[in-house]
Amino acid sequence: MRSLIWTSVYMILVAEIALTALLVIPVPRAWRNAVCLEVSKFNVKHRLKLPLAFLVFGISLAFLDALNYLLYLWDVEEEDVRFRAYRSVDDAHVVRHLDKERVYKTQRNLYLSGFAVTLLFVIGRLTDLMQEHADLEKELEKKRRASLPAVDASTGDESKGKTEIEMKPMQSKKNE
Repeated sequence: MRSLIWTSVYMILVAEIALTALLVIPVPRAWRNAVCLEVSKFNVKHRLKLPLAFLVFGISLAFLDALNYLLYLWDVEEEDVRFRAYRSVDDAHVVRHLDKERVYKTQRNLYLSGFAVTLLFVIGRLTDLMQEHADLEKELEKKRRASLPAVDASTGDESKGKTEIEMKPMQSKKNE
């Protein structure tokens, strides 16, 4: 049962890495914005909120299981140190090797589940930033079009009331 859980956590991690790579691949800004705006129309983030919450919950449970098992192995190892004098030399070597293998696999599983949960949050933040960027680009384009001088059809004169877009530096969200 444990190997099935850890295989699924590994597959989720591989899928997350592929999705992250897809999100950060440099593509032209127009293409990325067009895809973001089209995907945002389907409200995917809201629809996947509950399944993603279950996924985070499941991976967090796997993380806690690995942590609990690792603590158990360390406790057993401490108790086993007291009784090593009673074992033969060959037997102690094999047992010590198996104990190290169990600890290694448990630590690996702990890292896998920790990276999987962390990468879910990174993907969420990346998609938020991409959506925000696409929305701001769309708004900027609307303002640029609105600020273009209107041409009077009867006289061919440009209107005198040109407006300029003032670009302000973005404020940091952290209070300094």
